[in-house]
Amino acid sequence: MTAGILLCIAASLSRTTFLDIGLFREEGLTRAVFTVTGVQGDDKRFSRVSQDYDPDYMAVAFLGAGIEVPSWGVDTLTGTGGWPRTLMVAMPGIEPGTEVTWAFSAEEFGRNAAEGFWWNWSGTPGPDSVRVSVHSSEEYAVHLRGFTETEPGVFVSGPEAIRGIWFASPSNWIEMGEMVMGDALALLSAGDPIPPDLTEAVIQAGAAGASADLFLSRARTLISDNIRVTSPRGEAGLRVRSLQAILDTRYATPLETALLFCAMARVAGHEARLAAARNDLPPFPYPIGWNRFLVRVDTPDGALWFEPSAPLSPAGYVESADTLFVLVEGMDRILTIDPNPGTGNLCRESWTIDPAAGTFTLTLDCRGGFDRELRERLGGMPSQDAVLALSEWFRVSGIHLFPTSCEASDFFDLATPATLHVSGVFQRSARPYYERVPELTWRSPGERVVGVNGSPVTEGVFQRIE
Repeated sequence: MTAGILLCIAASLSRTTFLDIGLFREEGLTRAVFTVTGVQGDDKRFSRVSQDYDPDYMAVAFLGAGIEVPSWGVDTLTGTGGWPRTLMVAMPGIEPGTEVTWAFSAEEFGRNAAEGFWWNWSGTPGPDSVRVSVHSSEEYAVHLRGFTETEPGVFVSGPEAIRGIWFASPSNWIEMGEMVMGDALALLSAGDPIPPDLTEAVIQAGAAGASADLFLSRARTLISDNIRVTSPRGEAGLRVRSLQAILDTRYATPLETALLFCAMARVAGHEARLAAARNDLPPFPYPIGWNRFLVRVDTPDGALWFEPSAPLSPAGYVESADTLFVLVEGMDRILTIDPNPGTGNLCRESWTIDPAAGTFTLTLDCRGGFDRELRERLGGMPSQDAVLALSEWFRVSGIHLFPTSCEASDFFDLATPATLHVSGVFQRSARPYYERVPELTWRSPGERVVGVNGSPVTEGVFQRIE
C-alpha cells in the first residue's frame, strides 16, 4: 500500500503595508485624507474597498488609485452596521502579490466638528506602519499609544500590537455630558407638557402604591414591551425626537429609551439623571464612543442604575463584564460601575431524576446575564416550540434527556426573575449505562450551581458519573 502525502499550501492574506492620514482642521470642519498602500492576497480583499458614513454630517469621496478604476466601480450603497451609506469602490483585476495604492477623503461637519477638533484612530493589528500629520491652527491635546511624534504635528507608528492616537480640543466632563446628551437634556429641561400616553404609563407603573423599586421595574417593562430599539451609528444615535414622536412611532434609539425612562421617573417624583457609558476610559474628555445610555435614580437606599434599551435584561441589571465608565449629566468626573459580581450573574439548575420511572424535572432560577439569556432563548415561544428549543439546547449540552413539557414565568415581565420548570423522560435500558450529571451549556459568564436529586441507580437504568 502506498502512503498518501497531503501537501498544504497556505493562502496569503491581503496586507496593508502603509497608511498615511492627513488631518485638516478648519472652523466647523474636520477633513481627513487617507492614502492606503497594500499588497493583494489570495483573498482578493482589495478588489473591493468601502467606507461607511452618514451624509447628514459627513462627506466621503474617492480620490483615485494607482490603477485604473472603471466608471462603474465607484458607487454609493446602503450602509451596514448602523451606518446609512457606504462608499463602495471596485478595483477588479488586481492579482495576488500586486501592490496597490488608493485614497479617499472623509469630512465631518456635524455637532462635534462644530464644537472642536475630535478625532481618533486605532488599529489592532492594522497596517504595518501609520503616519498621521495634523494641519490645524487650533489648540488641541493629543494622546499616543504606540505612536511617536517625529516632528511637530507628525506622528508615526510601526506594527505595534496595540496602538492608537487621539486628538481633542480643551474641554471638561460637564461639557462632554452636554455634547453627548445635549438634545435629551434640553428636552427634559424644556418644561413641555407631558404626553398623555406617558402620564398613563406612569400611573400604570405606580398602581397599588408601588414602591420605588417596583415602580422603576414596571416602567422598564412597559418601555421594553412597547418600544423597539434601533441603534444608529455616530452622531445619529445622539439625536432625539420629542417624547410624543417616540411614543407615536414606537421605536427609539438607546438614548431615546433612556430619555423616556428618565421622564417617567421624574414625573413620578424620583430624582433621575441621564448617563452615558462605555467600556474604555478615554484619555481626556472626549465625545465619541459613548454607545450605551443609562439612567441613575437616587433613592434613600442609594443609587440605582437602569439600562432601558437592553430589551430582555432584568429591570435593574446593567451588564458589565469589565468596569463600566459612566458620564452622568452635571457631574465633572467619571463614575464607574464594577464588574457584575458572581451573585449578580447566577444560575441554579435543580435536577430531579427518577430512574425507576424514567422521568426527570429541571427547575431553573436565573439572575443577571443568565436571566437575560433564558428570556432571549425562549421568550415569546408557544409551549410546544419552547419544548423543541429546549430539546436542541439539551442536545448541544450533551444531555441525553428529552423534555416533554415546560412552564415558565412571564419572560416579558422584567420586574420578576426568570424561572423555568421542565419535565421529561429519558430512554430506559435493559442493561446499566452511565450518564453524566446533566449541566446546560450557557453563553453567559457567572456563578452556576447544579444540583441533582433522586436515586442515582435504580434497576440499572441510570448511573451517574460525577
